[in-house]
Amino acid sequence: MESLKFGSEGPAVRFLQVLLKGLECNHQNIIPDGKFGQQTALGVRELQERFGLPKTGEFWGPEHEKLNEAMGGYVDFHGLVQNPK
Repeated sequence: MESLKFGSEGPAVRFLQVLLKGLECNHQNIIPDGKFGQQTALGVRELQERFGLPKTGEFWGPEHEKLNEAMGGYVDFHGLVQNPK
């Protein structure tokens, strides 16, 4: 999976934003618009802190694995990830 980071756009970012809201990671400030901006980065950092990962603000392999565990199954980004900007 390609990393999702500040400036990334598309359906995978929107999916991530919805998941972050559901996990209450900066959920009051994230708007699921498919644009990875400051609020999404803060939500990812919250998620990383919760999972004991380095707080980079980028979402990729380790975060995906931990999110799968938290959601009780496989969170499928397949087909949603495009080349991030």
